[in-house]
Amino acid sequence: MLMKIFPKINLRIIIAFSLTIILAPHAYLKASDIKIRQVIYNNYVANWGMSKYNRNMTYTKLDKEGLPIDLVILFRLKAISFKFTSNDSSVLIFKNRLIGSDSNWTFCENNRVSTFKIPKPGKYTYQVQGLRQNKIVHEKLFQFEISPKNNESFVLDLFILLFCSLLFYFTIKMK
Repeated sequence: MLMKIFPKINLRIIIAFSLTIILAPHAYLKASDIKIRQVIYNNYVANWGMSKYNRNMTYTKLDKEGLPIDLVILFRLKAISFKFTSNDSSVLIFKNRLIGSDSNWTFCENNRVSTFKIPKPGKYTYQVQGLRQNKIVHEKLFQFEISPKNNESFVLDLFILLFCSLLFYFTIKMK
């Protein structure tokens, strides 16, 4: 019957292909994609769509997953959290780290949220890896920078300028 449907295909090829699919389905599984769903800084969820109107951060554009490229944060961060998901989370163990702060790997089997303290301005890379049987099957990187000249220092500079101006004004007025 198969030879009538597929006259030019050898029956041995069909059987070998069928057995391969039945006996080794894991060979055809796609590596799990890891997606960063949320970035939370100082207990606020980042809303990249509003960043064009936000003077606290800049970036060039959003990638295909909606994360900013060339992100520069212009205010002091105390902590940053990353919430990630995977389409194959039942078989994976995850490990992550923040390069630039503490480069030690942290395993997170059930918890898909990682929080890191940010001690100083600089460049950082968040790296998360999905492992299956101790082999890396997928990796996600997210880079950002915390500017040393942030809005808090701008406010401080403005306050000092205003204070000096008032001091100068009252010094001249007293004469």
